[in-house]
Amino acid sequence: MNFCVFLSAESSNASEFDSCMAAQKLTELFRRDSPSAGVVLHAPASLSSRDPYLEAEAPPICVVQFYFDSIESMESELTTAGKIQEYAYWLEKRSTGEVTCRHQAMAVRSYRAPACALNASALSPHTYLVQYDGSAEDNAVWLTRYVAQHPPIMVTLPGAYSVEVCSRIDYCSSLDMSRMHSLQRNKVVFIDADALEKSLNSTVRHELRRDFESLPAFDGRAPHFPMQSTYIR
Repeated sequence: MNFCVFLSAESSNASEFDSCMAAQKLTELFRRDSPSAGVVLHAPASLSSRDPYLEAEAPPICVVQFYFDSIESMESELTTAGKIQEYAYWLEKRSTGEVTCRHQAMAVRSYRAPACALNASALSPHTYLVQYDGSAEDNAVWLTRYVAQHPPIMVTLPGAYSVEVCSRIDYCSSLDMSRMHSLQRNKVVFIDADALEKSLNSTVRHELRRDFESLPAFDGRAPHFPMQSTYIR
C-alpha cells in the first residue's frame, strides 16, 4: 500500500482551464528532485452518455494525485515550501476567476484489471473518479465490506485498466489551503473514453449498483466525475 495526496481545484471560470498548460507546469515542477513517486492530472471529460444511476454534477477544473511510497515522504511535501503548494499557487494566479484549492491525503489500495496487459503507451486513459463525502452507519464496517466486495467487480468493467480504493488517514500538513474529509475515494481507469462510456450502461455497472445497495447505508454525496487523465511521471 502507498499514499496519495489529492489536490482538487474549483474555479468560477472553469472554461478557461488549459489542461495542456497544467500538465506542462506539473512536468516542470516534478521532473526536478521530488519525494513524489508519481503524479497524475485529471481534467473533466465530455461524454455523450451518462450514468443511469446518478445526476451529473459540475466537476472540479482539475484533480491532481501525488503518490508517495511512505507517509514520511508524503508529509515532507505537505508544507508551504513544497511543490504541491507551488502548483496550487500557480493555479490560483493564472486564472482570471476565483480558484479554490483543497487537499486530502489518503491510503491507496490498487487492483489490477484485465486490460492492464495492454501497452500503456497505446492508451488514452479516462478515469471515473468518485468521492464519498459523508458517513455510513458504521464507517469501519462500511469500508471493510466495500473493500472486500466492490473491487473484484470493478476490475471486470469493460475496458478497465486499473482500479484504486483510497481511504482517509490522519496526517500532518501545513499547506495553505483547506482540507477535504471524504470518507473514501475510488477511481477506475479505462483504456479510452469509449470504454468509459460503454461501461456506464454495462451489466457490470448494474451489478456494482446492486452491490453498493447491499452495504450499510451511506449518508452524503457521492459525485462521480468522468475525467481525462495525464500521467506526468
